[in-house]
Amino acid sequence: MLSATHRPLFGRVVLGTLAVGATLVATTACGSLPLLPPALQGGGETVSPAPRETVEPTESTETAEPVETETTEPVAPGDGDVFSLEVGDCFIEEEMNTALFSDGISEVPLVDCSQEHDSEFFHSHQMTDAEYPGEDATMTEAEEVCTGEEFTSFVGVEYAYSEIYAGHLYPTQQSWDMLGDREIICYVTTSNTGEMVTGTLEGANR
Repeated sequence: MLSATHRPLFGRVVLGTLAVGATLVATTACGSLPLLPPALQGGGETVSPAPRETVEPTESTETAEPVETETTEPVAPGDGDVFSLEVGDCFIEEEMNTALFSDGISEVPLVDCSQEHDSEFFHSHQMTDAEYPGEDATMTEAEEVCTGEEFTSFVGVEYAYSEIYAGHLYPTQQSWDMLGDREIICYVTTSNTGEMVTGTLEGANR
């Protein structure tokens, strides 16, 4: 039942594309926009009435106006560094496909889950092998993890009977050796049917 076309499988970024991803994260993946320095306003006047030599302040004719600060609003998720993805992140699978490199991906174009999307990360699994087991073994473990009990628990239907597909990102040899990458992160997707959803697919029961 499983096949590369029926169940999309993608490797994670290799070291060669990490620099690109890291740069994008630094500039676009911040949690909020930086605050601009507030424009401080207000002031007062002093009057020196004659013939007294002392200066007595009078009430200022200017009223201090509230300091205006720029309000921050959540930044659209945008490009998510592949090593910073979290369970619950949503995206459109076709847009991730366009970010593919020949040997991996560096970021996933995330969208707010309240907006239309077709894919959602639902489980993170840490591999425990002492050495990189090879791509085939890594992919096999990813398939087993992402289509097993965790999928059933999340969707509410066993994978073999579900209308919803599963995919995953997994470590490459370089990310394993150089970055200590051990994570397999699973996602559910309705991209096979072209269906777009809002909210989560958790408990879809189909």
